[in-house]
Amino acid sequence: MMSKIPQLSEGIREKLKKDWDEKITASPNSIAHDNGLAKLGDAYVNFVYSLAKSAALGEPTGCKVPDTVLSNAYRNSNLTKMKTIDIRGRKGQVGDSIEGLLLWAWLTGILSLDTLVVILRENIDVTSLSHSRTEAETATKAFSVVLDKLALLLEHKDES
Repeated sequence: MMSKIPQLSEGIREKLKKDWDEKITASPNSIAHDNGLAKLGDAYVNFVYSLAKSAALGEPTGCKVPDTVLSNAYRNSNLTKMKTIDIRGRKGQVGDSIEGLLLWAWLTGILSLDTLVVILRENIDVTSLSHSRTEAETATKAFSVVLDKLALLLEHKDES
């Protein structure tokens, strides 16, 4: 049964890519401003962070990633230096843009779910998870690392 899970995940990703071809082939900047992708991206980001946090804690948990965490992570990341992506607005708008962008990165195969969870897990300070303020700080740092990785992958994609 477990061996079918990666195949199922890839099948879903490929189906969505086919159905949403126009959205998927758009530029990262237009993706960042797509409200539909942002809504689904919200659930995706919450899911991957919940997986990483569960791995860090050693027990299942679910949580919501606040837009302020994603907004601050973006502002601290190298993604802000990319000329092909221009994300501006209030924290909620920036957070939505990052959610859509991370979903797009998964759909296009640029950044896998597994890679995203591993990066987050490696950058979550378990001792900070007991208080909301310190958890927000560690989550911001972890997502900044994710966005730095995404910026690097997008740069390499542009070069090829």
